[in-house]
Amino acid sequence: MAKDYYAILGVTNTASVEDVKKAYRQLAKFYHPDKYPHASAELLKENEDKLKEINEAYKIVLKETQKREKDTLGKIFNTIFNPKEPKVKTEADIIKENEIAFDEFQEYYLKIKDRMLEYHLNLVTSIDRLLNPANRGQIMAYEFKNIKVMINDAINNYISALNAYDELMQLIAILEPKYNEFGQTLKPIKDSLKDKRGQLSLDTIMSYTQKIKNNYRHIKNQKIKILKTEINDYATKIGIDTTYLYQDAAELFKLNIKDSLPNLELLKKTIIEQLAIYGEKNENLSHSATTDLVENIKAYNDLMSFIDQIEISYKRYGSSLTNLKEFLKPEKGMITASKVKALMLLLRVDFKLLKQAKLKDLQVEVLNLLQSDNELLKTYLKGRQITELSYFELSLIKDDLVMKKEYNIFEDEYPPQKIS
Repeated sequence: MAKDYYAILGVTNTASVEDVKKAYRQLAKFYHPDKYPHASAELLKENEDKLKEINEAYKIVLKETQKREKDTLGKIFNTIFNPKEPKVKTEADIIKENEIAFDEFQEYYLKIKDRMLEYHLNLVTSIDRLLNPANRGQIMAYEFKNIKVMINDAINNYISALNAYDELMQLIAILEPKYNEFGQTLKPIKDSLKDKRGQLSLDTIMSYTQKIKNNYRHIKNQKIKILKTEINDYATKIGIDTTYLYQDAAELFKLNIKDSLPNLELLKKTIIEQLAIYGEKNENLSHSATTDLVENIKAYNDLMSFIDQIEISYKRYGSSLTNLKEFLKPEKGMITASKVKALMLLLRVDFKLLKQAKLKDLQVEVLNLLQSDNELLKTYLKGRQITELSYFELSLIKDDLVMKKEYNIFEDEYPPQKIS
């Protein structure tokens, strides 16, 4: 069965170029993958196939529409610049004209009747009676034009209802998880709409859509109101002005606290927990507490980043800072910025001492392996003192000596590894 490209775009074969472009833009926007970033892979694939079909239909319909408008413009031009004397119609002319209109409409109706039946349009029975052969020539030509317009409007409304239904079901698929988070459900509405595609009017579908959106907005606003009340009550208990609380939270986490539900959840989970710790350890908490907390948390974050960086070097020498990190976890927001700087300095000094101790131990191990053998000393040290060798060079010498000792390899069979 050949594709009805006009039906795919939701326009009639009398639509203008602008109507075709407008319909295409609306459909392309609706089925574009960027509109539903959280949709399932199956839904995205279905939308992608639909978009390909829409693009194909757009190219063909636009070309036909442009040609039709060009031909129409030519006819108008001839009418203006090559006018003909008006001809007075006789009764026979009118009957002939009506008969031609009857035949043309009958041909048009036979082509479109299957679609009308598929769309369950109630006009079919009435039009079948109208096209009784006895009525040929009796019905005025302009009446057939009016009926055509009525049929096209009915088809357009049906196609619009189909598109609105698809959009509604996609909206339900996106909002359903969010409803569930709020302890609500869309299952009753979803079940009532199941297998109803093509059976509901456009007005009914738009009513469902508006109802779901308004209800979600109401639930979200209620949740935000409850969250803000909880946060405000909690802050008041520990003596903190909520004005400072929201300002500092926005500064620290770069959050728009005003109307963002996820950001309010994050605020409750992080800032409020830290304020609880801070409040328990500071009985005389002032309104400037959140300002101090912000500075302390920033300093703490800097300290943990520094520890992560320097731990890489610690691990090279067989040491770790895991215990220190675990110890510091509950102290977030409690360690002042000045103490953080002191801790960073101590870590640098500690690492330097660790490095020196490990280097000294490695020097002793290498000397023990060489066992005061002057020839081996000359071969490996190459005229340098052992204290002049780096930790990396000493590690290579140690590995080389251990392997030789393990496999009893002599100098001439296995020359020493070169140290660059």
